[in-house]
Amino acid sequence: MRPSRLVLFSLPLATVAVIVFALFVVGAPRAYHGVRVYGGPTEGASRLSLRLSAVERYMEVEAPARVGELAIEARLDDGRKASARVPSDELGTAVVTLDLGGPVRGPVAMSVTSEHGLLARGSLSLAPEQWMERVRERGGVLPGQASGALSIRVFPARGAFAIPFGDPLSIEVSRAGGPVVGARVSVEVEGVTLAGEPSPTDARGHTSAILAPVDHIASLTIKAVTDGGESGTFTGAIPIAVGALRASRQEGQLRVECAIEREMAYFAVITERERLAGGRVAMSPTGRGGSVGLAELPALPPGPVWAVVSGEPELDSASTVGWPIGELGEGDPPKTRAVPDRLLLDGLTLGFATETARRGQARHVALGFTLLAGLLAAALLVREGQRSASELDAHLRAAGAEPAERQEQAKRRWLGLVVAVLCVGMGFAVLLLVAMYRMG
Repeated sequence: MRPSRLVLFSLPLATVAVIVFALFVVGAPRAYHGVRVYGGPTEGASRLSLRLSAVERYMEVEAPARVGELAIEARLDDGRKASARVPSDELGTAVVTLDLGGPVRGPVAMSVTSEHGLLARGSLSLAPEQWMERVRERGGVLPGQASGALSIRVFPARGAFAIPFGDPLSIEVSRAGGPVVGARVSVEVEGVTLAGEPSPTDARGHTSAILAPVDHIASLTIKAVTDGGESGTFTGAIPIAVGALRASRQEGQLRVECAIEREMAYFAVITERERLAGGRVAMSPTGRGGSVGLAELPALPPGPVWAVVSGEPELDSASTVGWPIGELGEGDPPKTRAVPDRLLLDGLTLGFATETARRGQARHVALGFTLLAGLLAAALLVREGQRSASELDAHLRAAGAEPAERQEQAKRRWLGLVVAVLCVGMGFAVLLLVAMYRMG
């Protein structure tokens, strides 16, 4: 067999082999890595407290990725830079605080790399107003039914209650807008336990009681009586943060408590316009069915500060509560404030673009090879047809065939050759369509 015919017969098989190799080897989906960057406002912040989460993605499935040490670099338009290297844990998470030496104005360019290469690159930009769009608050004056000459105002002293932790309930007794001093206060409760009776009201008409919820539905009735016989009554429901963890300050540290045993909790320390810190808290059993953990606190600025605690790293579950741990101002009753971490930069888009480009290159090579193979097959088929035509014409001439008969045979051969070339082209077109469909 002539080499040209061997090549002609082998081209379809070779093309199929190339397409299969491109589909299932070179162009097959592969897992890729990326880092998502979460945090709070960037605009106006002098320090960026960020949570990084490394993710491995295969098609539509995501899982935590172990990527080792992460190198973070941030750059501002005015030339300021900040960088840090932090280890990631077994779940691919890491926390970092970047000191930018002054308030940020404009976007922050950031890149994150590891031994796996570039994992994230882009701009971070979030205004405090955008961050606060998802704020969740609890607390304030409790609604209820009041009667009598004395007015009673009741509110959680820390904005909320959580099972089974004891926290103060603030009680204020007034008459005609002025505080009542020395009023005796009694409290009757359902669904909570009461730690002792409140003391008489002070010069501000204020007293408190320690309540520890034991049920998700709780209520109370408060009665206040003066030495002169004036009285007042308040009846209302106590709001309970179901499934919430509790946070408080303890000797410069953040104490996180949970009603059940758990290994890990998550927190963020926030102000009204900034995320100061965040991270994980390793929890230890208390021996009474619950767990507790401590985390270091940064230097807290003056004014309101909250510690947002949750069992989820996103701080976005229904049980997430932000407990006040800073200075409480005068005036309105304190409230809890929780703001979930916002996604500032998704490094998986970079990995997806790289993966898409790799598969696209394999597709282009396969399509290009198929097209060239089709053209080569057509050229070889024409060449073989011309050679066969020459041999047949010489045979007819040697047999004494008339010129007209030879011309008629030549026309038929060319028609058959055109049909053969079209059939070959259609076959390779099918291969092209298969390649485009499987790799598109």
